[in-house]
Amino acid sequence: MSKKKHEARLRTEKRIQEKRKRMTGQSYFGFRTQREGNKNKWIQDVQKSERRLGPSCKSEFCSRSSRRHCKKFTESDRMEIFQSFWKLEWEEKKNYVRSLIDFVPIKRRRVSLKNLQCRKEQSKDYFLHYNSENLQVCRIMFLNTLGIKEAMVRAGPEFEMCHIFGTKNWPIDSIRGSNLDKLVGQVEDSQTP
Repeated sequence: MSKKKHEARLRTEKRIQEKRKRMTGQSYFGFRTQREGNKNKWIQDVQKSERRLGPSCKSEFCSRSSRRHCKKFTESDRMEIFQSFWKLEWEEKKNYVRSLIDFVPIKRRRVSLKNLQCRKEQSKDYFLHYNSENLQVCRIMFLNTLGIKEAMVRAGPEFEMCHIFGTKNWPIDSIRGSNLDKLVGQVEDSQTP
């Protein structure tokens, strides 16, 4: 085997190993770009910290609310949820997160200064599993207990649409602006008889 092929295989193995670490919540090396001439070169040397259980909710609103049950969860309950979540496979993690979020219609709309309504169509209710039932919690409690970022919650519906309409090659971050318009156009075209 040539030296170039051997180095390429080692880089591929390292990427796969780092990807596994990232998906299991361990510390891993991420990517950065470096400009070389007129091209960008991807270098995998950015140290990323492991996923950790965030602080519990300290909101007064949640403590007074009869609907939100943030205070019912002890630190040991939260740690158990966190550890079981990060033992799941990546697809299972996404499905688990989606199963604990309910999309509900907006209850009260606010009008902006120009009398334009917000484009937001729905709100989210977040739940955590506790003693064989799902209890509603706030967004901060939900994200901190699972050790995830807002992007994982937001990526759900758009990611599903990309796979439904055959646009797997679009990175999730690029589904904005003109790409989103293209996707909406594809959805509308597919729904016309």
